Amino acid sequence: MKELMKYEFRRRKTSRMISIGTAAVGLFLMLSGLLFWKATVAASGFLLLFIGTLIAPFYAGVESILLFNRDLQNGQGCMLWMVPRSVLQIFGAKYLSAGLQTIFSFCLFFLLLILGAAACVWREKGFAALADTAAAVLPTLGISWIDLVQDGATAILLWLQIVMSGFFAVLLARTVLADSRHGGLLSFLLFWLVNLACGLGYQAASGLSLLSGLPPAGWYAFDVIYYLGLDLLFFLLTVFLADRKLSPQAV
Repeated sequence: MKELMKYEFRRRKTSRMISIGTAAVGLFLMLSGLLFWKATVAASGFLLLFIGTLIAPFYAGVESILLFNRDLQNGQGCMLWMVPRSVLQIFGAKYLSAGLQTIFSFCLFFLLLILGAAACVWREKGFAALADTAAAVLPTLGISWIDLVQDGATAILLWLQIVMSGFFAVLLARTVLADSRHGGLLSFLLFWLVNLACGLGYQAASGLSLLSGLPPAGWYAFDVIYYLGLDLLFFLLTVFLADRKLSPQAV
């Protein structure tokens, strides 16, 4: 498992370097603008870090799906399944590496964004205003810490569902049309249809009269159960299909 994780991390080295370089540029612009009183420069750095906070975690998930699709397209996937590791370990390494890459990308940009915002407050109002500003941010936005934790957990489960459905769609397309030049297009269509079905299923389930009187905590529990169930379903389907189509016994 450790060797598989190292292999997956090495494959994502370029995207990590791009994220680090982009974050460094954003931080440099922000701090330079604050130091020399250049509002446009500071705003450019802040905007770059904000965009990176939104896009980098999303790209980390997309990248893992694209790498898996490329493995199956050029035959590397078959070689990977010949190593003395179980299918669960191979996919576990892929999902864990994608998750850790996402966490790294988000924390990198988000923490630098917070650092830049704190530097901006300090530059304008001094150190004494930092604590007051930090304490007033969430209440001003109408968000509590509990809401923040719940929304964050739901977002993680939703991200896992998207990534796992992507793996399932790619594997299904590449094993059904293994030598087709249109395997990539079919993968995308399957991915879109699967996630559309997941969204429609959520709307249908949440519209049941049985759930109409749920309190906010009940709706949070419903979200967790729904997305966790989808995560488990796609994981088991992907492992089952890979074991049938890509394992040495199947090949």
